Amino acid sequence: MSDDRNLPDTMADPGTGSILRRDVRPFIVSYGGQSTTVDLPGYYPDGEGDGVLIGGDMRAAGEALKKLKVAKHNLK
Repeated sequence: MSDDRNLPDTMADPGTGSILRRDVRPFIVSYGGQSTTVDLPGYYPDGEGDGVLIGGDMRAAGEALKKLKVAKHNLK
């Protein structure tokens, strides 16, 4: 998970100007016919919609993708 200690609770969406709130949402990572769901921190709108990810927010997705690639290709 990203380091949230110095991040504000809200930010303006760069495209629409609407307020986004710091939250964690499920995100599906897929590779080679396999998939896994990770908790993806970021700034998200109320309800459904795309979020804005900053800093280390993609770390969990990157680590999950790496594990899927290792499993798919029998790597160590």
